[in-house]
Amino acid sequence: MAWICRLCGRELRVKVLKASIDTHNIDRKGNPSERPSKRDKIPNVKEKCIFCKNCDATYKDGTKVETVGVWKE
Repeated sequence: MAWICRLCGRELRVKVLKASIDTHNIDRKGNPSERPSKRDKIPNVKEKCIFCKNCDATYKDGTKVETVGVWKE
């Protein structure tokens, strides 16, 4: 069960970009610590990019999967 690329017949995937801000402690030299002390997600900032694993066809955010793929059971 997957969405199949209309161009080549292989499986489609989606990349999701989520924005976040990391808060770090400050080390003795004034640099951010290696590990973040807190991660804040920024609400409503997401981009989705549909792409084909095989033919590298890539579709912008907002493209409906039904226009670029076919559902196969």
